Amino acid sequence: MRLKDKVAIISAGASGMGRAGANLFAKEGAIVNVLDINQENGENVVNEIRENGGEANFFETDLTNLAAIKSTVDQIGSQYGRIDVLWNHVGIPGPSGIEEVEEEDFDLDDVKS
Repeated sequence: MRLKDKVAIISAGASGMGRAGANLFAKEGAIVNVLDINQENGENVVNEIRENGGEANFFETDLTNLAAIKSTVDQIGSQYGRIDVLWNHVGIPGPSGIEEVEEEDFDLDDVKS
């Protein structure tokens, strides 16, 4: 229980490694806040955590929208009075390497599968 009662945010926590991380954090005692754009999968993760005795919440959040992220983080901070852990797991296709980018560079309208 290394994370007992720690308030954690997991971005892109509705699938893959984010989902696995959310479940692991909960197993270690964290209060897990899953942020993702996929509501159905996000709610499924929260239900898994709760079925296993953990505490979790889902926030449908467009992680390419800075205002949406700030709003969600403010909501979690207000609810719990703090945020102890952030696992910023989200990723989208974009520039490679380390460089300065603007918020507009993360506009998914221009991303092609």
